[in-house]
Amino acid sequence: MSAARQYLFGLITCAFLVSLLQSLCKDDRVQRMVRLLGGCVLVLTALSPLLHLELQKPDWGFLEDYGLSLPDPEQKTREILEDLVCEQTRQKIEAQASLFGFTAQAEVFCTYDQALGTFLPTRVTITAACTQTQKELLSDFLTQQLGIETEAQTWVTGS
Repeated sequence: MSAARQYLFGLITCAFLVSLLQSLCKDDRVQRMVRLLGGCVLVLTALSPLLHLELQKPDWGFLEDYGLSLPDPEQKTREILEDLVCEQTRQKIEAQASLFGFTAQAEVFCTYDQALGTFLPTRVTITAACTQTQKELLSDFLTQQLGIETEAQTWVTGS
């Protein structure tokens, strides 16, 4: 309570001194200057407790008492990035299959590469009705362009 009392005393004293200084000035230009500077000093005095404010991170430990937790924003970002890489790779594969003259559906699986700091496609399942030549063309594309090894390519084909 004494801190609040001290704050109010300082604020009232400052306002009194500013008012006294204004009343002592007779020249209109000087009085305006005193009013401006006095207002600035009064605002700074009013905001002075903010200088001593100590901000702390909130303690979310009480959530653990109830079996709850805050979502990890980094984990959510990784999930979004993984979905994005998988989706773009799927679209690339299906577009390339179309260029080779057949329709394909691809399911892409990605893993996180620590060294690169991103997700890379590592495994794919392709469902398509294609010839052996078309399958080999797309398989070569997957290996050479996307880095998905032949052993990690699963084909579900029909004629």
